[in-house]
Amino acid sequence: MNRDNLIKEITDKEDFLLVRKAKEGDRTSFNELVLRHQDRVYNICFRITGDYDIANDCAQETFLKVFRKIESFREKSKFSTWIHRIAVNTCKNHLTSSYFRREYSQVNVAGDDKQEEVARPDISDSRYDPEEHALNEELRSKIEKAVLALPLDLRIIVIMKDIEEKTYEEVADILNMKDGTVKSRLSRARKQLRKMLQDIEK
Repeated sequence: MNRDNLIKEITDKEDFLLVRKAKEGDRTSFNELVLRHQDRVYNICFRITGDYDIANDCAQETFLKVFRKIESFREKSKFSTWIHRIAVNTCKNHLTSSYFRREYSQVNVAGDDKQEEVARPDISDSRYDPEEHALNEELRSKIEKAVLALPLDLRIIVIMKDIEEKTYEEVADILNMKDGTVKSRLSRARKQLRKMLQDIEK
């Protein structure tokens, strides 16, 4: 077992212990679960919605649902899988609601009005190339816009598999679909992404 897998296994075991204590009414354990997962949940919500405020609302709603439903978590899957499934479904419900379709005719793509906080390299580092960094930032922005332009179901699969780097089995579990369906839809999504990125370059 490599180091990354060992860390994941330890983290999953720690989550289960916290979940069992939270089920017994230990609020401190529940708060610890929130702290352990809040950044990843927010990132997923932001990547799906493309909007900071909406992502924050969806993340908060996700944890409220987790608090209300934690008794129903049967520990047959990882806690992270369960909470990510709730986050994805929360975002889908929000984006497909009649209110959202009425209020948001266009997706607010990251970088339009609010800038995402990202780690910046130290410019005193001789290895830092401003031109290369600018090109990388431009490419990242194009990819983000292309992902957001995908149909919602395909967008979510790309985010879960290619950005969150989950296994096919984990994606299938989160989205409640068969592995083969995940693979076929991911292939279709990647083809659409390549086409959109090629069109951007023209």
